[in-house]
Amino acid sequence: MAIVPLFPNYPAGVQSPAAPAAGAPLRGSRLPASEINRLAPTTRERTIPIAADGEAIPIAYGRVNLPGKLFAQGMIGADLVLGYAICVGEIDAFEMVQINDVDASTITGVTVTTYLGTPAQTVNSTLSSAIAAFNDSMRFDTGHGLRGIAYVVLRITTAAAVGGWPKLRATIRGRKLYDPRTATTAYSDNAALCVADLISDVDYGLGMTADNVIAAANWCDSLLTDGTTKRARLALVLDVPAPIESWLDLLSTYAECFYTYTGGTVKLIPDQAVDLETAPVITNWIAETLRIRHEDTADSPGAVEIIYTVPRADALPWATTPVKRSFAGSAQSSTTVRMPGVYQLAEADNKALARLNRTRSRVSVSFVAVDIGLSYQQGDVIRLYSPARGIADLPMRVLSIDMQGLGATGSAASGTTITTTRTRHRRPSAPRCQQAGSFCAAVANSRRDSRGIRRRTKN
Repeated sequence: MAIVPLFPNYPAGVQSPAAPAAGAPLRGSRLPASEINRLAPTTRERTIPIAADGEAIPIAYGRVNLPGKLFAQGMIGADLVLGYAICVGEIDAFEMVQINDVDASTITGVTVTTYLGTPAQTVNSTLSSAIAAFNDSMRFDTGHGLRGIAYVVLRITTAAAVGGWPKLRATIRGRKLYDPRTATTAYSDNAALCVADLISDVDYGLGMTADNVIAAANWCDSLLTDGTTKRARLALVLDVPAPIESWLDLLSTYAECFYTYTGGTVKLIPDQAVDLETAPVITNWIAETLRIRHEDTADSPGAVEIIYTVPRADALPWATTPVKRSFAGSAQSSTTVRMPGVYQLAEADNKALARLNRTRSRVSVSFVAVDIGLSYQQGDVIRLYSPARGIADLPMRVLSIDMQGLGATGSAASGTTITTTRTRHRRPSAPRCQQAGSFCAAVANSRRDSRGIRRRTKN
């Protein structure tokens, strides 16, 4: 049995942090470009094999091309025998194994054996013949039952023309995912199901229950304006050491969903347009507490470029390419976001447009309200309405609710912080919205004192 491997959710020797308590801020969906770029692997990192002691075992979602990591080497007579770890199992399939950018199945004198990383996989007989006392089935147990590592074994004869030392890559269909819509576990690249897997997995994830997955998965399966492309697919290898919440932030950005902790569960909330007819209207607040601040957008980028992956059907390394959206007539200052987990042009274009539109509305609003604010939950959408101050049904999504303890005056009243963000919306039948259809990034902070709940909102 294999030694329990490192996972990419935390550095060696550092335990994955405990999940925050209920009431922690709504996260995900709109991760800053700098954080997305920090976690994005380069094409070289994804296609050049690295054999090093202590390497983290990757987690693969969707159809990806990734390098094998050499873990065993031996000889049977003059034949070279090599073992390459690929990723955490169980995966769906190996589509192709490449040796030095050539399909291994086309090279005479090379025998390829693949393992999907199942809990029941056994020791490879070729490796046990080539290496004395080798008995590793490439399975491990972290205390939650056996789990396999997907791997490849090569036997290369002296007649095989492999073109130098064998650098191995594999095109695979990655993790099998549970889909509550069908109550089955099968291969999928639905981005919301990938997020739910990372939330629920007890070995490399939070080990918590994912809630509202059906709504989030349906949102990812909804079609874009071309009528054929699904909104959010994922083809990504997690192999950079990072806190688990950093990976959740990234994957939920791909899935266009927020997530929030609610008791012992993590709730997914689609970042989709909402019907304002069902959102409560907030018209009253304590006198002289309403504050409105407009941020200048002169320095906002006039263009957004998304770098996405172009999959290949042959044995050559996969590459990335850009798609750009810009405002007509604007200065061409541009921001670049590397999203190698996107593999569809239409999806990359849609994500570029959404990020671009969100740079054009930066208005913050703060006010102090009464205790009715305590009825809100993370992810709820509210409307702010004050014609005298130029606010007409401003749609905001609640990001966090934080109880603060004693008030500033020392009273027994507990405090509450509420954070909101501007949300997309559909016009009601009798609209009062002044900015319908715009996308806006927003933050909000609030604090309750002895008079009520103080909120700061930003669209």
